[in-house]
Amino acid sequence: MAEKKRFKAVINNKTYTIVGTEEKSQLEMVTQLINEQLTEVKNLSSTLTTEDAAILVAVNAVNDQLKKQTQILMQQKEMAELKRANAQMRILENKVRQMELVEEKARNGLKEAGIDQEITNPIQAQQVLNELQKQKIQHKAGTTD
Repeated sequence: MAEKKRFKAVINNKTYTIVGTEEKSQLEMVTQLINEQLTEVKNLSSTLTTEDAAILVAVNAVNDQLKKQTQILMQQKEMAELKRANAQMRILENKVRQMELVEEKARNGLKEAGIDQEITNPIQAQQVLNELQKQKIQHKAGTTD
């Protein structure tokens, strides 16, 4: 667990002590943004109290946080979908490799048998392999069809 640190933040000319694990540079940026947003909100309406301005800054911050959380959830969902698609792609790539191996075996089997025939698709390749295997079995058994 990270060590807790104390940080003195000056927000709207008032000093606050913040205790947490964040780096000083992070808290300095947060403090600066809060002060900038408070000034911006106060400049929009001179009748706002400091408390009302702080509430509006908080509302804006929570709104931004919810938007970011929604965006993160959507990106996580998209990532999960991409992972599923990637897994499906790997499965398809493996199937293509298997079909290519079947075609290569069929070509080699035809070549060994001295048959000049072109293999044009995986189904034909499997049929050729089946026929070659059938012929081997029949040859071993001493029968022909």
